[in-house]
Amino acid sequence: MPGGRISSANLIASPRGSVQPPQVWLVAHVDSKSQTIPMIVRMLSVGISVFSYALTVVALIAIVTLQRTGVIPLMGPHDSPAMAIAWLAPFVGAVATLP
Repeated sequence: MPGGRISSANLIASPRGSVQPPQVWLVAHVDSKSQTIPMIVRMLSVGISVFSYALTVVALIAIVTLQRTGVIPLMGPHDSPAMAIAWLAPFVGAVATLP
């Protein structure tokens, strides 16, 4: 690999005995050199981010509903569990998106 370059070849597949060019071209590009993080790690990262966002929304709605119905007493903004979740959620989302 002089200079970090490698050679490649284009492959065209067709049924045996076919002389016609293909009607549909399937094009694939493998770019493993620039993808330093495996796909499964990136998919899990996105999944955790989406899950933490959804969980945050559900938790905030539940807390507000419980406070309005009187199950949880109303608190000041600094003592509220909703505020704790609102502060914690961005950190969980940021950690999930690190990969």
